[in-house]
Amino acid sequence: MTGSETTTEEPDLGARALEQFDRLVASGELLWKEVKPRHIEASPCNFIFYVAESLKSKPIDTEQKKTPRKEAFPESDGDWSLGIINGTHKLILNKFCSLRPQFVLPTLEFQPQSDPLNAQDLDALWKALWRLGGKKHFGIFNCGVEAGSSVGHKHMQVLPWVDSWKGIPGTKGEGLPFRAASSRIGESTSGKEILLRYDECRETLGMDDKQAHNVAMTVDEIIVIPRSKGWFEDGNSVTIYCNAAGMVGLVMCHSDEEYEAWCRYGPMQACAEFGQKACIDV
Repeated sequence: MTGSETTTEEPDLGARALEQFDRLVASGELLWKEVKPRHIEASPCNFIFYVAESLKSKPIDTEQKKTPRKEAFPESDGDWSLGIINGTHKLILNKFCSLRPQFVLPTLEFQPQSDPLNAQDLDALWKALWRLGGKKHFGIFNCGVEAGSSVGHKHMQVLPWVDSWKGIPGTKGEGLPFRAASSRIGESTSGKEILLRYDECRETLGMDDKQAHNVAMTVDEIIVIPRSKGWFEDGNSVTIYCNAAGMVGLVMCHSDEEYEAWCRYGPMQACAEFGQKACIDV
């Protein structure tokens, strides 16, 4: 899982996103403050942590019913919006950020977050990545509460690629203490083709449609990680949270207390607790 080259269908979309992001930050509508990354060495991949106080005010819907309860993304017009993709999804700026900028890609019509991705979802994410600069960004999906989702309306997220971050090894999970599978998608040109790779990963892992899981996707690769829980308490009663980005080594913490809990527990050991444990000791 790597990010290096730059390719884009719409060269100005990334620059436009930064302009809109900065205006929203200046007005106080978007909650973001630059923080330094904290690097933790681990095997077979290292971790980067960001402690963002803005995440404390992020609402978490722990029930996430199969029917819409309220408008999940109220801030989605004006400077929040980067436009409609394929007539099925809308790319908007994420109100609760650790990185500059982050995006949310919800479906226009309600679908449950616990439903697996479909061809329309994957096509929209693929196009969003290319329109924001190709390998400058990666996408994630948290399928269900146990996968770290905070909202019950189906949505993916797009994050900027972080310098010095490599992500998890591009394998079927060998060397990891939790189960994972990946597939190359570099030659795929549509959501239907990427869906075949996604389904192959899920089949390799023996997953059914009810299994909570994470997806991390670049323009080259898709990674699927089955999950067992979205958070847990360490021995000091500190709650540790993790979404798809955290499972591939990019962790967003709510506080220094949570960061310290991750360090005490061990990042790779924590990911094994969040996922389905493999037969590997760490």
